[in-house]
Amino acid sequence: MPLKPHPDFDAFCRRIQNLPKHSSSQFNGSLFRFVSPNHSTVTGIRNGRGGLKASGRWHLKGSFPCLYTATTPETALQEALAQKRYHSLPDYESLPRVLIGLKAKLLHLLDLTDGRIRQRLRISESKITECDWRDENRFENQESITQSLGRAIYNQGYEGIIAPSSADQPDGVCLVLFPSKFLRDNCVQVQTPVDWN
Repeated sequence: MPLKPHPDFDAFCRRIQNLPKHSSSQFNGSLFRFVSPNHSTVTGIRNGRGGLKASGRWHLKGSFPCLYTATTPETALQEALAQKRYHSLPDYESLPRVLIGLKAKLLHLLDLTDGRIRQRLRISESKITECDWRDENRFENQESITQSLGRAIYNQGYEGIIAPSSADQPDGVCLVLFPSKFLRDNCVQVQTPVDWN
């Protein structure tokens, strides 16, 4: 049965539409992901289709391609371990993982690490990082507030989100990218392709 939409979705859409034009952020630099060896092809790393198979903090399973990355390898590792740790499983249950480096040049992101943006959207940093989206999905049969905000940002045409990491507090930063919204070809490139030969 599909999950109920979060009640704040329409309000988020309006607030995003009403943001000043200069609110859009750019990113030009390196990003990191820890991926399963089974999903370490260049295409598999960049297309975000894994987001169609499983839900995450910023999207629901099957809704749109979504690529979770981090600005440092350390944050990427904490994010990769978070799923199993949430269920109190040992870290080795998350392995093996391959560290992938990406080069990204993105022009239209919404930066939720910026307190002024969060204030306009009426969502706090603690609401973003402490939201138990799994619990809301499973027990309330509802899209979480972060998933609702992610869907609103996606629907408004952003290439992705800059967000505080929930797994690497207080300084970790994640970029959640929407490949189907990229404004240019090759704006995200794999710097370290995996060759298993």
